[in-house]
Amino acid sequence: MPRPELDVVAYKPKDKTILVMECKSCLDSYGVKVKTFAGLNKKDQARYKLFFDCNLRQIVFKKLSRQLVGAGAALTSPKIRLGLAAGKIYGDERWLRHHFETNNWELWTPNFLRDELTDLKDSGYENSVASVVAKLLLRGVATEEPESDEGSDD
Repeated sequence: MPRPELDVVAYKPKDKTILVMECKSCLDSYGVKVKTFAGLNKKDQARYKLFFDCNLRQIVFKKLSRQLVGAGAALTSPKIRLGLAAGKIYGDERWLRHHFETNNWELWTPNFLRDELTDLKDSGYENSVASVVAKLLLRGVATEEPESDEGSDD
């Protein structure tokens, strides 16, 4: 079996939860098509194997759990949750959100991502790559000239 790619894996020790996030539709793509998750676009389902192939998902999650626990990176018997971070959504976002909630999957919509990045940008100094990138990407462009000190030789 080919090795599946997991875009982002995060662990929250307090909840003993591993979050596996699939990241789609950044840059210039059309976006995540809602009709794919509604079963109306079978061809595109291959792009979301973990969402559509329950057996594959169980195998991958079992192996991931063993690897993380074995490496000491997770506590025993972690819960694993699947999620999708979508830079764009093509179709009825409310339907998609409901579908993900029904399946106990995490959905990060474009607005959610934008809000989280804005919160990170507006936070105080943090020595983290994510914080610095958010501040760089979302920094404002100066709209006014700074006031000048008339008569100053500086």
